[in-house]
Amino acid sequence: MQPRSLPNPWAILIAALMLFLARPVDAQQTASASQIREFEHAHSAALGRDLLYSLYLPPGYAEAGLRYPTLYLLHGKDGNYLEWLHTGHLRQILDTMIADGKVGPMIVVMPDGANSWYADSKAIGGPGDYATAIAVDLVAAIDGALRTKAESRFRGIGGLSMGGFGALHLAFQQPFRYGAVAGFSPALWAELTPDSKLGAHIFSVFDGAFGRPFEVRRFLAASPLSMVDALAAAKNPPPVFLAVGDHDRYKLYLDTFELFRRLREKSLEVDMRMTGGDHDWDTWSAELPDALLFFDRQFKRGDDAASR
Repeated sequence: MQPRSLPNPWAILIAALMLFLARPVDAQQTASASQIREFEHAHSAALGRDLLYSLYLPPGYAEAGLRYPTLYLLHGKDGNYLEWLHTGHLRQILDTMIADGKVGPMIVVMPDGANSWYADSKAIGGPGDYATAIAVDLVAAIDGALRTKAESRFRGIGGLSMGGFGALHLAFQQPFRYGAVAGFSPALWAELTPDSKLGAHIFSVFDGAFGRPFEVRRFLAASPLSMVDALAAAKNPPPVFLAVGDHDRYKLYLDTFELFRRLREKSLEVDMRMTGGDHDWDTWSAELPDALLFFDRQFKRGDDAASR
């Protein structure tokens, strides 16, 4: 009886490798990682110069050849266009949610809004016409340079504090441009009235965005709280997401709930989250996943409408 020969270990390894290479390739596994571009520029006619922004491109953007919905995220006062990335953990959160199938891929644009309150203020000696720069010039540049779904139902905008005011202001003022809007601890200054007696600190808070000296009536006219009636009369007003910490040091839970109340009173679509937290990045980054789920739902509604 001849001794039985043992299998060649190299043959076993090669055979296993061939089986692995012969398996169907999962497109998700081969997709490239998300891309971050931190120093992008777009010319703004409204500002008379370039507008700086950072950019998130989803995994697979380079290979897929697809078009994507776009989310614009605005920073707060004394903040910058990198904060959503560096402090808010946007990339890590969104990468994980896309990989887990919780949300679809999306492009995220984070512009530098200075301390503009995202209002047009060039004519009154303020920081500049940032509302037009972001809502018109930047959107046109992004839609022209990237593979976006350029219809308004695939465009969302959100922001925190001053940026929350700005996102709501832009979406309520021009609801035809946005399919959804989110305000994180929006600085609405609900206690201001035309007769308010203002201290000197108010001038540094608004940095000329509503006149020098500060014109309370101009601010109130731009406030999302003053725009609810007009929003209710608009065709297809964008759904609204609101989030705020119940320990917000500026008591912005009161402002946020007042906006929520007025929107509900007009039967407008609004979701609100009040969580344990202060006016800080711990609160905003913790609420970002819920906001991304909200935006993703609206973008998918846009897909459903387009397929009918």
